[in-house]
Amino acid sequence: MPRHTSNPFLGSRFRDAFLFAASLHETQVRKKTSAGKHSEQDVPYLSHLMAVSALVVESGGNEDEAIAALLHDALEDGPDCLLRRKTSCLELEKQKIPEELQKLQIEIRETIITRFGKTVCAIVEACSEDKSISEKSVRKRLYLDALKTASDSARLVMICDKIHNAESIALDLSRFGESVWTKFSLGKDASRNFYSHALQCFRSQNSDDRLFPLVVRFERVVDVLNQS
Repeated sequence: MPRHTSNPFLGSRFRDAFLFAASLHETQVRKKTSAGKHSEQDVPYLSHLMAVSALVVESGGNEDEAIAALLHDALEDGPDCLLRRKTSCLELEKQKIPEELQKLQIEIRETIITRFGKTVCAIVEACSEDKSISEKSVRKRLYLDALKTASDSARLVMICDKIHNAESIALDLSRFGESVWTKFSLGKDASRNFYSHALQCFRSQNSDDRLFPLVVRFERVVDVLNQS
């Protein structure tokens, strides 16, 4: 029999965040492979957000951190998802696309603050890469720099995000082999280097007891990637 509580800490705000995340990322799918060797079904991106939030909760996260996990890609990917849904990018003049994306990002940020609070928004911002920077290697370097000074709450969400991504890559490598790395614009070596550097940052900024078992878990999967 399942246990019950009279005071659940995931309440209406969490449910609202789940619906908001589902709406933002409705058409987005995970970029790597598919559900399995014999499946043509794309994996909805929402599955990643759910997995990260679940890991945050299971690691002792509070409701704000669980909500931020659901929304951790809202500022980074949400504007592009909304723009593609609202209008074909081909219908916009190329030079106007960055302007439209910036407007949508501002709208999403304001929505997060209004509906879920400044604490959640701060965590989401810490987890976000700046897509206005076209060079992906530069974005990754800036992300690692931000990780070094991130709050405990932000680092909790960030490591759960990286664990799920890395474990998904490791699973796909076992299914499909080295071809998996061709799905990543950074390529194999740069991708593995990024995860190795992220691991170093989490090791050196491990003031939150909740992160210790997560760092150990992340270390295991980074070793798997580096051996591939």
